[in-house]
Amino acid sequence: MKKIGIYIDLENIRYLDFHVNLKSMLKSILDYYKEQLKDEYVIFSIKKAYGDSKSIKKYAKHLRDLHIDIIHSVPFKKAKNMADMKSSLDAFEDFIIYKKIDIIVFVTKDVDYSIVMDKLMRHGCIVSMVTTSDNFEKNIFQNACCHDPFKIEKYRDNAIKENNKENNLENKIDNKNKNKKMANENSKNEVSRGNIIDNNKKNNESKKRKKNNENKSEKNKHKQNKEIENNNEINSLKEENKIESIEQNNYNNDNNDNKENKIEEKDFWQCFSDEIKDFYDKNANLEISKSYICNKINDKLCQKGESALKLAGYQNINEVIDFLNKNEIKTTSNNSSFTIEETIKSFENKMNVNILNKNEINYTDEINDKNFIYVLKKVLSEDKENKAITLSSVMKKINKEFNMASGQSAIKHTKFKNIKEIILKLGKSAELTEQGRKFIIKDKDKVLETLEDITKEL
Repeated sequence: MKKIGIYIDLENIRYLDFHVNLKSMLKSILDYYKEQLKDEYVIFSIKKAYGDSKSIKKYAKHLRDLHIDIIHSVPFKKAKNMADMKSSLDAFEDFIIYKKIDIIVFVTKDVDYSIVMDKLMRHGCIVSMVTTSDNFEKNIFQNACCHDPFKIEKYRDNAIKENNKENNLENKIDNKNKNKKMANENSKNEVSRGNIIDNNKKNNESKKRKKNNENKSEKNKHKQNKEIENNNEINSLKEENKIESIEQNNYNNDNNDNKENKIEEKDFWQCFSDEIKDFYDKNANLEISKSYICNKINDKLCQKGESALKLAGYQNINEVIDFLNKNEIKTTSNNSSFTIEETIKSFENKMNVNILNKNEINYTDEINDKNFIYVLKKVLSEDKENKAITLSSVMKKINKEFNMASGQSAIKHTKFKNIKEIILKLGKSAELTEQGRKFIIKDKDKVLETLEDITKEL
């Protein structure tokens, strides 16, 4: 018997422009391994899905019906959650330590998974993934799998689209019926008003007949005046209805405007970062077409005819480029294209520190080894290369981030003896001076990358 463990990164596949049929995907994977391994006794021993509340809600019913365990990954405030790290570590433990499974399948389009997949394959695990057609051709994914990855587009759930069409049709029919009902009620009201006016006329005429012939001319004059007043009343009522109708339409239009889809800024920048990294993977030329990147983001985040830039609060792509420069990501641009004057690793680090995770982590919730390294990374990201920095000044900044009282030290709540111990782990990218009282950052990108690796090991 062979046991499969499947680990679904819901946060990662949330940006796909279609809904994934999880049932069809599980059946396809099971049938594939039964055929390839010539073994009828192949089962899913572990089924887990990781994501925040939004991504879980999108697939909640299907996860429940398919008995897939839901792992809620809470973000640090608005920052990206740790679904990728949690699922990678769980898969590694399930195979290496607990030996519960023989086959591991990740459902994601994140290139970071290729690292743990390669490690698992070296330990004898049968490893594969379900990913997008674009990633299917990339060597970094091909080389991390024991066979060709599964294409996620194959499991597009057309039933979801049909249901949406039916719901839209039902809503249109309901609205049409409501409009008819309102029109009938207005018609009845007009008839009712007409009856009241007719009754008033009859009563007036009856009274007029009882009066003397001598006042006949006066009665006729009074009758004419009364008819004019009645006509004015009718016209007034019609005008009021017209105004009410216009106001109702304006109210409906305002409501429709308020219901316009909005894109959260963090989602926009996460998508922008992913598309830039994909472009780096596919192209040697680092000059990027402005229209190309806008179209790619529109395809991922909004419907046809909408602009992701506008929905995220930006007037045009030039505002986005200016924002990158303000956050230390150097760019140059012309009318039709722009170039990022950073290496891919430098771009990735600065996006994470300066934009995606900036002021997003509430470090004061808990002081532990991982949060301590996160804060150290934030503090060092604000310092410059080849500048002498005292260890004591770094610790003061860290203690301030954790809101430590005077005389207390955040590092005492961790396994580290002192800050010097961590600086030594940075290797040649940082150099201790003045008998270990100061240090110099030689390679800032490498320092931030090493600190990121340390957090993954904790």
